[in-house]
Amino acid sequence: MSAKVRDTSCRRVSPQARSVDQSATWSGPRCCAICPDLPALPSAWTFSPFQPFLPAIPFSYVTDEQSIATMANKVEGMVGKTGLDLLVNSAAVLERGSLSSVSSQGMNHTFQTNVVGPLLITKALLPLLHLATKEHPPGSPGVAIVNISGILGSMEEISKNNDSMGYSYPISKAALNMLTRCLMIDLKDTGILTVALHPGWVRTDMGGPKARISVEESVAQLCTVISSLSSADNGAFLDFRRKLLPW
Repeated sequence: MSAKVRDTSCRRVSPQARSVDQSATWSGPRCCAICPDLPALPSAWTFSPFQPFLPAIPFSYVTDEQSIATMANKVEGMVGKTGLDLLVNSAAVLERGSLSSVSSQGMNHTFQTNVVGPLLITKALLPLLHLATKEHPPGSPGVAIVNISGILGSMEEISKNNDSMGYSYPISKAALNMLTRCLMIDLKDTGILTVALHPGWVRTDMGGPKARISVEESVAQLCTVISSLSSADNGAFLDFRRKLLPW
């Protein structure tokens, strides 16, 4: 059984999200990265033309509530009274394994990282997201929580795309999609949008060298989708080309 880990990031941006194209402009005044694995962070940010200016905020683990609280205080110190416009939960661990090798330890670790972690981080940063809504006109889609999900989290698409991904990863992504829907209901009428995004099959440590798209292409497309979000997308499951995906 093998595991691949992807970092968690949060970014403070304006309603007009950036593109990774070098000609694009970054309209938000400040951004940061939070990551439990700082040695892995530089490679994750190489696509960014703003990488030299991105402060990194470490915390020990995505489900360590004390560490998350400390991280949230540091983010609050950075963004101040303007709050947090965009939270991108992209933490994930992939543990491959067949029915004969799946274990409670592997299932619990995957669920804690892929589902509980994003929930706790969202909970910790929610006051800053609420604060940011005051900076936007009523009804404007200026604040969002984006959960990076995956096509394997679709119960309709799983039979077409599983490709030996095992049990824990697709189950956790389906749960993350449900978390997205629960947040949509809980945050109704607050001015905070919640969406789940499939980044595509990306050439990362997790996706492998045979994946179809590069990190740069995926991030550019995701930023385009995020920048175009509206209230009609609240609670939706979209891919990196803005296609609506089935649950």
